[in-house]
Amino acid sequence: MDNKEILWISCYAPYDKVDHAGGKIHNYFLKYLHKSCGNVRLLSICREEEKGKIDLDQYGIPNDIIVLKNRIDCKAIRFMGMLNAEYNIFHKYAGRLTGYRERPMRSRLKEICQSGYKPGVIIVEWTEIIVLLPYICRLFPASKIVLVEEDVSYLLYYRRWKAATGVIKAYIYRKRFDKLKNLELDALRRADKVILNNCKDRDLLARDGISSEKMLVWSPYFDNMVHVARKPEYHNIIYYGAMNRKENYQSAIWFVENVMPLIEHLDVTLEIIGGKPDPVLRKYASERVHILGFVQDVSPYFQKGLCMVAPLVAGAGVKIKVLEALSSGIPVLTNAIGIEGISAEAGKEYLHCETPEEYADIICRLSDRELDSEMISYNSKCFICGHYNNEKSAEEFIQMLKDCLEGNLVNGQKEISEDSGHHSYV
Repeated sequence: MDNKEILWISCYAPYDKVDHAGGKIHNYFLKYLHKSCGNVRLLSICREEEKGKIDLDQYGIPNDIIVLKNRIDCKAIRFMGMLNAEYNIFHKYAGRLTGYRERPMRSRLKEICQSGYKPGVIIVEWTEIIVLLPYICRLFPASKIVLVEEDVSYLLYYRRWKAATGVIKAYIYRKRFDKLKNLELDALRRADKVILNNCKDRDLLARDGISSEKMLVWSPYFDNMVHVARKPEYHNIIYYGAMNRKENYQSAIWFVENVMPLIEHLDVTLEIIGGKPDPVLRKYASERVHILGFVQDVSPYFQKGLCMVAPLVAGAGVKIKVLEALSSGIPVLTNAIGIEGISAEAGKEYLHCETPEEYADIICRLSDRELDSEMISYNSKCFICGHYNNEKSAEEFIQMLKDCLEGNLVNGQKEISEDSGHHSYV
């Protein structure tokens, strides 16, 4: 790219073996970009316990990582910041960006600017940093701006508002939704380009006034397990996700409370897999509900499991855990929220369920071999192979950056079909 500098700003530092979906996507595309052009610099944040895992120096990627200390006073400040973000309806960033992240990020950005560094392109990833875009633009007015929307966060806030019980909670979530939607859409309008993980988010933003000409849908990186040979043992139901996230542990609890009683006659257990299980979830552990926490390799569970369930009660964006499960061939039972952004066909490549009775019925039919799980497995693997191509997406991403720098992008003229990897200029 003619040695033009690229500054990538994110709120979660990437590294190999990072255990959250957004981190995997960030890690893959950052390192692919560096390998291809070598002129990218990262500014990001990590927790102190992650510091030893950061491998950017090993890859030769210039980086400035803000480390959140684990000292008691630092933890106290972060706790107060989280309380403020959670309950203050007048919060500047609708609770999305806390002060203990905002202050050091602003300070480092100012230092970088004052050093004379002038990036041609600034890539901003995650809504927590995207809401800082007005400040970033003031510091670097000549830089092109590319935003990576891991999720459309105001959709998550909208769902929390609609699911809220009680007048006060509904009022708080409504206020948060209104504020965040305005902040997020304002930043997206300012950007030169916007990158999304799925076509559903593209269509949502287009309906809300974001120019479709500036949006690129890429194939999000995930641990592709098409090589896994299914050897089902028909006894384990898998629930998989980051279990410190509210939408994940609440969904797991919903399944335990509403579906497990309906299948108590089956010789099956629920294996809940995912790091940092919330204490509320741990209370549900029993002989039939196993809370395993983080596991290094989930593929053996997908290989042997009866099915994976994803009865999501909240959330937004494409669900990477669903893509990973589909790639492994394990039958996936999920609802409208779980499958959104993934164009798989119900009954062929996954099994659609909404009610507890629907989940219980399909689990019973899988357990009794009434459903052809081998055909579902074959179809889901074919779907992943036909629709998701990370390397092709990475090359299109790099070309987009070149076009952005050189001003050569013709509005609406460049288009790649979804079948070549779920990425397109439209």
